[in-house]
Amino acid sequence: MKKATILLIIFLLLSTSVAAIGTKPFSLNRPPLEKQIDSLYPLSKIDFNNKIQNYQEKLNMLIQDKSNKPTDLFDFFPENIELKDDAFHGADTLHFTEWWYFDAVFDKGYTAQMSIRILNLINQGIVTARLNIYKGGELVSHELKKYPIWDFYASKDVPLIKLKGKQVMECYINETTGNWIYNISLELDKSSVKLCFIGCTKGWKGSTPGGKWAVILPRAEVSGTIELQNEEIDVSGIGYHDHNWEITVFTGINFGWFWGKMNSNNYTM
Repeated sequence: MKKATILLIIFLLLSTSVAAIGTKPFSLNRPPLEKQIDSLYPLSKIDFNNKIQNYQEKLNMLIQDKSNKPTDLFDFFPENIELKDDAFHGADTLHFTEWWYFDAVFDKGYTAQMSIRILNLINQGIVTARLNIYKGGELVSHELKKYPIWDFYASKDVPLIKLKGKQVMECYINETTGNWIYNISLELDKSSVKLCFIGCTKGWKGSTPGGKWAVILPRAEVSGTIELQNEEIDVSGIGYHDHNWEITVFTGINFGWFWGKMNSNNYTM
């Protein structure tokens, strides 16, 4: 209990702003590049008693699981995905973290990592946008920008995120090829990327002791531009994208996870 309390306090300290997260209805019939947020709705009114009860139930289940079996053993069953799996989820808990992660290995020696992360506690929180760019294995640019929660807008139906009114992430499925196509546009103070990820492998999702995990693009062809110190560089390469949600203090109690991936000409792991 002490460890859970300490982690929850740390999470509270990270949460600095108060607002409801906006969501929007979405029409798949609209052209991909013309999809805009038509209207914003606050999340449903919070039922504190229900959330506290859910929190207590999960804690009791966790304690029981720890007494019955080792915490490093669990069954993972991958499932098929649909567009809604990469939309905003939130969580029916007092607190949660949710993030969208992308990376790409380019020609010309460049590599990039990008992420959008929500830290939320009872609709209090912040959103962070992170962009790391490497060249020849050396970190040449690292930026982390924080936004108040009211600057974050997302669809609960399809992958679509905006920060301060600017579209950061959008996805649609090519009707001819069936490929998932992501347009990423992330502009920070000293660096930016405008990239197109075209999926070329089938994604999947599943549950872990640390929350929900969807590997949307195990492998993708990526092209576009990165900008460093006012220099725009055309790039192309191989990318990856996943999405985590319902990440809570229980993730810390369950010791987190080890993660990695590998690509060759014919295989992706």
